[in-house]
Amino acid sequence: MRSTLLLLVGLAILASPTVGSALDLTVGSGIVEDCPTSGTSVRFDGGAVAYAEPMPVLALTSYGAGHYAPSPGNNIGVGIGYGDIAGSAYGICIALFDRVEYYAEASKDLLDILVGNHFGHTFDSGRVYRASMDEQSLRADGARLEKTIALSFGAHWSAKLGLAASYLHGTQGDEQSLEGQVTATSSDYAVGAATWVRTQTDIDRNTFNPFVAPGTPRGEGFSTDIELVVAAPGGTSLTAQAMDALGRIYWSEVPHSVRTLQNTYIVYNANLDRDAFITGIDSRVSFVQDIPTKLRFAASVPIDGGWRADLEDDEVNGFHFPSFGPSVGDQKLGALLHYDIRTGAVELGGHLSWLAVSLASNRFNLDRASALEASLHVSRAW
Repeated sequence: MRSTLLLLVGLAILASPTVGSALDLTVGSGIVEDCPTSGTSVRFDGGAVAYAEPMPVLALTSYGAGHYAPSPGNNIGVGIGYGDIAGSAYGICIALFDRVEYYAEASKDLLDILVGNHFGHTFDSGRVYRASMDEQSLRADGARLEKTIALSFGAHWSAKLGLAASYLHGTQGDEQSLEGQVTATSSDYAVGAATWVRTQTDIDRNTFNPFVAPGTPRGEGFSTDIELVVAAPGGTSLTAQAMDALGRIYWSEVPHSVRTLQNTYIVYNANLDRDAFITGIDSRVSFVQDIPTKLRFAASVPIDGGWRADLEDDEVNGFHFPSFGPSVGDQKLGALLHYDIRTGAVELGGHLSWLAVSLASNRFNLDRASALEASLHVSRAW
């Protein structure tokens, strides 16, 4: 995993002034609560969520710092951060934002190789390592236009529909993949083949062909968000959100590198010269980066005395983060305690009419936590 996730934890980015899931992947898309249908207001939203399945988030750059516990098969990493400053008038909200996202999925075998190499561990002689990895990250700033529409379905049902469209100015984009297989013939040597493909705006120039001009990467794009909040009879609230329902960044002049590693057998070219162990092709390309859609479904049911039972599920790239827990209070004052089933993270949050704060972790010792979230919301209406 990369240190991008550490940046996410340090960002002061998103929150919702009402109920949120233990790991809220839809940071920044709470249109209905953040953009009123009337009146004038200003707000700041900030929050970040990070999850690294095989090791503590804060120890990523030190390869787990001795706390490495990967799952069999593939392991995932997710990091999402969003922050904006916005104002509203006449039912229209305009926000200026900065956002960063990171997604990775890697095989345990590849992680074992990387961690072992970092700490000087030897191969498991005779073991076949199946290495695979897919990684995507982006950073962008821009402007967002939001609108909330009030809907009515008779005397007992009502709803609010939130719509948003954003212009994205890409400042960093990265897509990588690696596929291969090697067999450890001894504790210190392995043979096999692998292909590593990188398309990176911030590629390390020391690993890029010096005869290929680096160019000036540029990225422009858009994203769209939608949210529906339904108020059912008896006080039940149902929410469906899609952050980046459709989102893309169009990049140009981006460094692109293909590296092929092969030492299974010796290959000679037409001049009877032995081919290199590592070969590669570097170039500059234009490509379209599709931003993964983040989905959130939530239900909040009143129990008694101002208490509510909450159930949520956040999803990205086919991975679900379901959570549940109680909340208490109203729009002016409230608190919540939620548990994320996938990561074991516990979220504690509270809010006033103008301020909301929440923290989530799956360890009391944050240095050991593989799931972290922090959020802040400040608003003023008149």
